[in-house]
Amino acid sequence: MASQKTCARCGVFADSSYMFESEILCSPCYKRWTTVSSRAKTAKILGIVGISIACIPVAIPAIILGHLELKAIESGDAMPGGRDAAKMGRMLGLIGLVWPFLVFGLAAVSFLLESL
Repeated sequence: MASQKTCARCGVFADSSYMFESEILCSPCYKRWTTVSSRAKTAKILGIVGISIACIPVAIPAIILGHLELKAIESGDAMPGGRDAAKMGRMLGLIGLVWPFLVFGLAAVSFLLESL
């Protein structure tokens, strides 16, 4: 008889096809732990918008929401499935925050060098 595996979260018998972070989970726990929260999704969307249109007022909330979601995941208040989306939103927000200064700074340097 094959050995039965149990869910790492709730203890019921589980199929080994549901793995999350090297733990075997049952189907309901897998769905619950791999869902991405709306805060992580919003951070990712704002980060993408902030970097694509170089808009600082959009990039700042992406950084804040991504950071808050990562803190909530670390403390156990949010599901870990949104970790990658929150990191992506925070990083894209940081790039979107720096990008306009870089573009306008290079344009100003170019203009100054051209006028010499």
